[in-house]
Amino acid sequence: MRRGWKLPLAGAALVASLSLAGCAAPAKPVGPAPAAIDPLWTQQMKAARSAFERGRLESAQRLYQRALDRARSLDQPGNIADAAYNLAACRVALGQAEQARPLLGEARAELERSAGDPADVLLLEARVALLLNHPQEATQLARQLLARHPPAAAELRLLAHLLLGTLASERGEPAQAEVELARAAALEAQTGDPALRAGLCELAGRLCLLRGEFARAAAHFDAQAGLLREARQPQAMVGALLEAAGAHQRAGALDLAAERLYRAARARLGQGNPQAARPLAERALGLASSGGEPQLAAAIRALLAELPPGGTGGESPRGEAF
Repeated sequence: MRRGWKLPLAGAALVASLSLAGCAAPAKPVGPAPAAIDPLWTQQMKAARSAFERGRLESAQRLYQRALDRARSLDQPGNIADAAYNLAACRVALGQAEQARPLLGEARAELERSAGDPADVLLLEARVALLLNHPQEATQLARQLLARHPPAAAELRLLAHLLLGTLASERGEPAQAEVELARAAALEAQTGDPALRAGLCELAGRLCLLRGEFARAAAHFDAQAGLLREARQPQAMVGALLEAAGAHQRAGALDLAAERLYRAARARLGQGNPQAARPLAERALGLASSGGEPQLAAAIRALLAELPPGGTGGESPRGEAF
């Protein structure tokens, strides 16, 4: 698989709201380049990647499925592994982690058949295990990646350390999470990827939340959102904005929380998901009104006027109910 086809493993999306979807940066190819380029498969993969980067996840999923079907029809192991991995990553981003598991198994089997490197697959399998509440399995897979010889690529090891740090923070072990964050930060200089820096910001923000340092946590999540915007990861960017909103609210900065929610709602609308946008905008309006921000409230009302009635119940930062 070639780098150009790999979905970003956003550093923040290690779990649903953590951008490892979501923890990530483009990872290295999971398989060798195919002996012969298939123009139709190449076109399908390009279109799928473009759809994903625009936040059109359903379209991306359909296109990756077509690319996988094409690769299967020609029995091309590298292309099968590539398409199966990317389809799995797309399903994770859609909240379909369980459906991603057989695809990752297929990708790993095809890599074994073609003597490819399974490091990317191991990392996504670890993330899926985390999402499905199997922390021991996630830990084992991350450590398996870190133990590989020769070592996996720096960005993959960085993401594995972020995943282990996330698990430590969720166990209430900030000291161990700090260790993993430091190990990840030491690898960041080798990558220069804004999505990976976003993952560092996210874990730093989680640690600030554990210590009750809400304003500092909000600053980290704001930085994360900016880096994900730079990395063109719109889905993960919205998750970071929601985390920032929750931290700002807990810090008592209702105006800042409202502004982040407004931006998240507007982004969801731009991504073609008005049903998710409405509840976010409604929460933003409530906070803006409480915080005495008439201009922001007017902008939110204008956004609400563009949205259809109803909604999905909305998204919230983990551990925070608006």
